[in-house]
Amino acid sequence: MRAGEPDASRAAAERWTHPHGSAAGNARSFARAPDSFGGAVWSYKAQKTILAPPLTWDGAAFVLDGRSLAALDVENGRVLARTIVNTDRPGRIAVHDRDFFCLEGSRLVQYRLRGRKLTRGWSFEVGSDASAPAIVSGEIYLTTKGGLLRLRAGARKPAWKTTGDYLGDPAAYGDHVYALMRADGRLELALHARTDGHVVKSVYLGDAPAARGGRVAVSESILGAQLPGSPGSWAIVSCKRAENGPPDLTFNRNETLGCQPSAGRTAFLSLARKPLTWCYVTAAKNTKRRLTPVVNAKRNPKLARTGVPPISLNWPTICFGTWAGNIHSMRILWRLDEHPEIKALRNGVRFHAVPARHELLLLVAKDGQSLHAIGPEEIG
Repeated sequence: MRAGEPDASRAAAERWTHPHGSAAGNARSFARAPDSFGGAVWSYKAQKTILAPPLTWDGAAFVLDGRSLAALDVENGRVLARTIVNTDRPGRIAVHDRDFFCLEGSRLVQYRLRGRKLTRGWSFEVGSDASAPAIVSGEIYLTTKGGLLRLRAGARKPAWKTTGDYLGDPAAYGDHVYALMRADGRLELALHARTDGHVVKSVYLGDAPAARGGRVAVSESILGAQLPGSPGSWAIVSCKRAENGPPDLTFNRNETLGCQPSAGRTAFLSLARKPLTWCYVTAAKNTKRRLTPVVNAKRNPKLARTGVPPISLNWPTICFGTWAGNIHSMRILWRLDEHPEIKALRNGVRFHAVPARHELLLLVAKDGQSLHAIGPEEIG
């Protein structure tokens, strides 16, 4: 975090700690993208199939390779440690301080990387319906059917627990935790104080669905709530930050998005389906400005049909998986289809790119059989 930035507003360059970046879930990073394509710095061949985007913390990349958890050195791909994990929900993972957290049955389990060993540490009974953990400053937030919990590794009891019918993955941003909950047939986005879990604001999103799931993504002035049971449906909420106290939240509309969004300060970037177009998604009241086209599939079919969500790398640079560009100047930095020398990436990528540090990205081949670190071209 930089001075003046709220906690979890962007992932640190060397710390992609959740599948969607920081605990805010907004796919934003301080990392600079490679400004050119220099090929593979190193490659890792999977023992089975890579099941989730790698997560990183200060030089270590954590990779779910089948039932194996491998910790890799991001500079050379060397395996630092490996162990067996028993998670059947590979998307509900997180790292903090070189500790890897995953759900194994009804327990949240910690695996600690120390030197050349990954060892099982603390675990906590959270129930079979628990969400993915959102971790910031060592504080672990997750939802269950019965409430929202704040945990800390090693502790036997939650720091606090709210009661209510909570859904999906929460997000942490600044002084607050954002989570979906059902109440009296209503679906609400509730804003909780990180200190004690007290609900300080909530916004009505519509009738509560019977399905579970969903998640929250937060940026400075726009929030997105993926609606339970409808992976492509997102509630767009405008957010007006206050100098002191909680922000004002206003439901704007529901929007159908073709992929998980990445965030800038005031807008999301995602894929509109009809027509297939990369667009800015805003919470503007003016209907003409709600979706602003950036890249159209008719003119640039390969650029629009990447199949993975975008990530923001020191905005306005965006990596769309198979290519990267400056979204303001509309300048393309590199495209994988113009560099077929990495044969495993010719058919595309399985997940969005993950920054390992400045100018080093991790890409999983579409078949999940290999992981490749790519960097800029070296001149001279």
